[in-house]
Amino acid sequence: MGYPKKRHVGSVITSAVDECLKDASHLIDAKYLCTFENVLMVAHPASLIRGTLAFESHVISRLLEQCSKVVVFVATIGERLEDSARKLADEGNMVRSFALDATGSAAVEQVADHVEKMAGDMGRPWGLAASRRFSPGYCDWNIEQQRLLFDLADAHLIGVRLTESGLMIPRKSVSGIIGLGPVDGNVQSYNPCPDCERYECVGRR
Repeated sequence: MGYPKKRHVGSVITSAVDECLKDASHLIDAKYLCTFENVLMVAHPASLIRGTLAFESHVISRLLEQCSKVVVFVATIGERLEDSARKLADEGNMVRSFALDATGSAAVEQVADHVEKMAGDMGRPWGLAASRRFSPGYCDWNIEQQRLLFDLADAHLIGVRLTESGLMIPRKSVSGIIGLGPVDGNVQSYNPCPDCERYECVGRR
């Protein structure tokens, strides 16, 4: 919810969070799908994945030039939690609404974490290690390439769709890729942040 780790959180907030955690178990409908694709060719900034489909990003191409395969995934917790948070806001209960929304954000990140772990487990028999996950809109990867991910993964099967601007509905959804490369390489530790000048980025590692 944005509180510094060492800051005391008042009883009103902690009580709201406790209630939201109870509600969330009935509101979260966690789903994901993923597909394994071969990395056919990398020529900066493009990484050719299937036919004429290519990821256009220097950051992604630097990752995938070390990889033979890539996992394309979409994960979501559905719309019920989002609808409940909106209803609470409409009723004027902003604290509960904000706490429930934050609970949903944490939940969908856990679903994406599960996909990331699963990718590592599935790559291991091939002698491949998994990278961190990367999503369109991060670093120099244009959010418009979200449509490319949806062409590769049938996101509609889990009820996720795109707006004209490339945003996902339900909002509590995550899409992205995970590279799979040799265990003796640096795929697992690949981090573009030290070379990036966006020092205020909230996703900076």
